[in-house]
Amino acid sequence: MKNYKINMATKTLTITKDFEEKAMVPNSEESKIVEQFRSLFPDLRIAYRTHKVTTKSPYKGLTYERMARYILCHENAGELITAYEGIKAISYSQSNPYNYVANWFLRQFPSYREEPILRNGKIVAVEPINDYEAETVEVEYLKKTS
Repeated sequence: MKNYKINMATKTLTITKDFEEKAMVPNSEESKIVEQFRSLFPDLRIAYRTHKVTTKSPYKGLTYERMARYILCHENAGELITAYEGIKAISYSQSNPYNYVANWFLRQFPSYREEPILRNGKIVAVEPINDYEAETVEVEYLKKTS
């Protein structure tokens, strides 16, 4: 694996942490490389390569089964599971059914990954959001304003 990269246009030598440590040893291969580039480019700039930060997907590990199990832990599980099944049925007409259901789930339960508040061994009831009513109100509003 190459531990350095040279950009001739910007006169920048990008190195890794490992390369830097080896370049500090006199007469090492890495120190000779840095010396060579410094002789070619007296105003050489040295930059350090950092690791790429990956963002964690909110959907990681979130399956239909886990969504249903989480919903069944609520005090008002019957009402919520009915809404979930309805959203799941509607999702089959979407281009990506899983994303549709997962987006609804994360809007419905924004604190899904946090420690739940329990009452009598069940998660405290939450009101189900109704996307259909929200869309209907928005459409009616748009009709009135146009």
